[in-house]
Amino acid sequence: MISIHFYLMYFTYAMIAKNSEVLEDFCVVQNNFREISLGILSNQAPGKEISIKIVHPCRFYCIKRADGTSYVSCCFSQISKENQEQFLLELETKWKAEVKRRNGLFYRFKAKIDFSSAAISDLLSRYNFETKERMKIYNEELSRQRKDAETAEKRLREEIAANEEESQRKFFEAFERGEELAIMERRAEIMYEARMFHRKT
Repeated sequence: MISIHFYLMYFTYAMIAKNSEVLEDFCVVQNNFREISLGILSNQAPGKEISIKIVHPCRFYCIKRADGTSYVSCCFSQISKENQEQFLLELETKWKAEVKRRNGLFYRFKAKIDFSSAAISDLLSRYNFETKERMKIYNEELSRQRKDAETAEKRLREEIAANEEESQRKFFEAFERGEELAIMERRAEIMYEARMFHRKT
């Protein structure tokens, strides 16, 4: 189980490994992400390039290349898989660029690639910032839509109430006109009956 105190960040961990050796990694907060990631890689079936594991409430996404290099990230499970994969592909691009640079003539005798964890940290920070901004825009749009829906619902209720009031007014007016018409008809009948009575007498 993973503690939930890190959720101020959407992307929390990334790792680059060669087979079972961690080449570089960085974690936004202290946790057991490295052990979980290595466990996922060790259980990854041969030839399987992508592995995804949910460790509530996180999702670990692993990409393993044919040369044995693996790229792992951990993020909040509500982040889209496409966004998480994009993060790993960008991490891979940066790593390969550094490998190519270090394999140049000047660095050909250097034993280890000098890819600082700060590079992973910067990438995590950028994705967290961009995700936060997208979530902010999304929440603002959602709030606007809800407000518009509430306004439309209020307007509809007011229109329904006004229509009901108008219908009632017309009904009572018609009712009153009906009563007046009935009284007039009754008076006419009485007058007619009176005239007929006088004629007979």
